[in-house]
Amino acid sequence: MCNDTPLCEFDEYLDGDVDGANDIYTFSVFGYVGKFIFDPFQNACIFLNKSELKIDRINDFHFKESLPNGNIIHMVRKQWYGFVDHAILWYPEIIISFDMKDTISFFYEHGGYMYGTLKDNILI
Repeated sequence: MCNDTPLCEFDEYLDGDVDGANDIYTFSVFGYVGKFIFDPFQNACIFLNKSELKIDRINDFHFKESLPNGNIIHMVRKQWYGFVDHAILWYPEIIISFDMKDTISFFYEHGGYMYGTLKDNILI
């Protein structure tokens, strides 16, 4: 695999060892919606639509979103047990006000869920 570099050997793509397609990220943050891809060569987020947001990738688990009003939102990817390979959702971890005077921190806990089926009242 690419050894944490954006460039891989051509054979790695041909053999299927490396996914050569960009992941498309969809966001909805405080009324701003859109899509972007992450370009590892430029270490930048490239919007697929016009957006007033600025999104910076901090690492594999964190994005920083700067809103037009100056507020900053740190988004975090949580890896719950059983969902190791793919992040389904990114969560706000910290919101910082435009004047840097107020901060809201979020803490998450995974509790799982259960649901009933119509067949034999079995819980899955």
